Amino acid sequence: MNNLQINEVLLKRKQQILPSSILKGEFNQDLKIEVAQLNNVLMKLGYRLSYNLTQYLMMTTKEYILEVKVFLLKKIREMVGYAREMKPLFPNFPQVVSSMDVVDIIIFNIIYADLGFDRDAFDKVLNLFGIVEDEIKEEDKNISSNLKVIDIASLEDLQNLIIDMINSKTVYSKQDKKDLEVLFEYYAFDIKQILPEKIYFKENMVYIIKLFVVKGVDIKEFSYLLKTYTDILRLAVELSDGDTSLSQKTRFKNFTRRERKILLQLFDNCKVNLEDMLRHRQMYLRLGEKIHPGEYREKYSKAFKAFDMLRNNEDEIKRNTFNHKKEMYFKNRDISKILEVLESRPGEFARSLNRVLTSSENLHEDSFKVIDRFIKLADNVPIATLLSLQEYFLHRNDLESYRVFYPKGNISKVYALENNLQELDENLCSYAATSIQNKIIEILSKKEPLGKVFIDKSLEKYVAPLKMRDTSKTLMPIERGTRIDIENKKIRLFLHWVENTRNTDLDLSIVLYDEDFYEIDDVSYMNLKTNGCVHSGDVRSAPAPKGGTEYVDINLDKINEQCRYISVCINAYTHEKFYELQECFVGYMDLNKKLKTAYNPSCVKFKADLTSETTVSLPFIIDIASHKIVWCDIEYTSLGDINNIITNSNRNTMVVKSILDTYKPKMEKLARLNAIARGVVVDDISEADIIFTDKKDNLVDAIQNARIITPFDTEIISSELL
Repeated sequence: MNNLQINEVLLKRKQQILPSSILKGEFNQDLKIEVAQLNNVLMKLGYRLSYNLTQYLMMTTKEYILEVKVFLLKKIREMVGYAREMKPLFPNFPQVVSSMDVVDIIIFNIIYADLGFDRDAFDKVLNLFGIVEDEIKEEDKNISSNLKVIDIASLEDLQNLIIDMINSKTVYSKQDKKDLEVLFEYYAFDIKQILPEKIYFKENMVYIIKLFVVKGVDIKEFSYLLKTYTDILRLAVELSDGDTSLSQKTRFKNFTRRERKILLQLFDNCKVNLEDMLRHRQMYLRLGEKIHPGEYREKYSKAFKAFDMLRNNEDEIKRNTFNHKKEMYFKNRDISKILEVLESRPGEFARSLNRVLTSSENLHEDSFKVIDRFIKLADNVPIATLLSLQEYFLHRNDLESYRVFYPKGNISKVYALENNLQELDENLCSYAATSIQNKIIEILSKKEPLGKVFIDKSLEKYVAPLKMRDTSKTLMPIERGTRIDIENKKIRLFLHWVENTRNTDLDLSIVLYDEDFYEIDDVSYMNLKTNGCVHSGDVRSAPAPKGGTEYVDINLDKINEQCRYISVCINAYTHEKFYELQECFVGYMDLNKKLKTAYNPSCVKFKADLTSETTVSLPFIIDIASHKIVWCDIEYTSLGDINNIITNSNRNTMVVKSILDTYKPKMEKLARLNAIARGVVVDDISEADIIFTDKKDNLVDAIQNARIITPFDTEIISSELL
């Protein structure tokens, strides 16, 4: 297949492939067997071919079908986590663990600690210990009808994907960047022709500019996009492979003389804004050390003066900054001056609205007029921000014991503060939420019409993908807090990893909580079983190429009746960070049939790669009452010498509670607001021009004319709905 990397992007993001074979123009009946065999192996991985792709393949050649087969099997196995061997420590898991008493398990762990790395000796001990392989029963032949459909893509589909990604209204995730890099490799010239005059997020903008620079395009060609000092700083950070959110330190590269001149010219062309520089003073000073503005003080005099003022006149600059004025007016309790300064920056007004309303209430001002003044400026606030703000005021007085914060650009530094927020008048909160929603509808109404819109109720489970910057790579991209239906009462959690040069011990554990988040029990390497839960055993090394795998089987019908939530935890006992491993992924399977092996990719319902610079991961929570998986995707570094579920207990509980207590805009709301503003909502799916659903795979062949948008089409949502 030509452009394998392009097809990899399309397969991951759209479940499509772009064909490259020349058609013969007629069906070849002799190809039926090859196409059927391809479909058969795909079904075992949880996928199938669409009718359109089946038709296409039967008009190609055996050689081309083989190319498609090799490509699809390799990539889908990577996507669903199909590793070489994912055997549990105990043969015949989970039966053998369920039948062992506590004494047996303790003795087994002692033996394993000494002989676990000598597989031959370990197998002999298993036999002596009375653990033997039972006769394996044949796997059920029935294959689930709930399969993901691989469809055929057109060049127009590919171009639309590129346009949607460039026009994203959310910051790129790591996976977005990797995919864009591939697209630019093949289509950089064409992409340049469709580049808009404005790229919504500055972090996205500088990444796109960097991709062009790598392809040999001069930075000067993008000077029209770089309008502020911070834009140029972000570009310098991006060119140095740093954090363009500017929340972490960057070690700037040694720029060439040509690059230094270009950056200084860009600074010289901008309107002087010393406050912009003061916000990230240390970073600008380090950049100045790399581009040497003093060396070109005559040629780029404005740039030199700006850097010189920043270095030598910090206090003078501070006295005239926006933040200094804002904080002074808050301190003086001067609402009119607060509003006056905030109205110059609508985005900052949005972020400060709760604080202004609280101050206004305390001073007995007309707080409803404060909201009205904000709404007049809200056209200049991102829809994603307005959605989050509206959701906040809907639940403003649902006060919890503490508030949890996830710092931008570094979610691993999650922290909590005691919730001392003052309650606001319910009528005021309701007025704020209603006013903001009406403004969202007004802004959306200026976009292209949608026609007749059908909205599946299933979208209520999905959080709108507004902040995907630092999410883990998953089988299907979803936002934190999204709830996924558990389709069977029995599920199997899995953790697989392959170490690098030293023995690496990861631990898969679960913690059981009651309704009030008190710990009831746990299952881990220290406690292999409890009611309804069985652990597969403590794997303490995962050498390449096979790696190591741990499982936990859960029967939701047999769980302790006091249990409401189950938290899934991954701890790097030997303190390796996840990104240091060759491979590491976690997920769960739906045990809807008897399995021939411990791991069956066709049963995988969710899978996420762990690649962060941390040593603890809380991938998801099981809500037993609602029969749902709640996606957390929270990772942090353990502070203790021993890294397990006991030493991190308090922090884990805080994260679990915060995820379940946090209110975020749902995908159903985003779809409905767009439908109200831009179209007509219909109840009959057959009448729709646009279908919002999470069941695309069941509709691909049935509905040909309607456009289907799922919660996983993040590039479409970000580009067209926000």
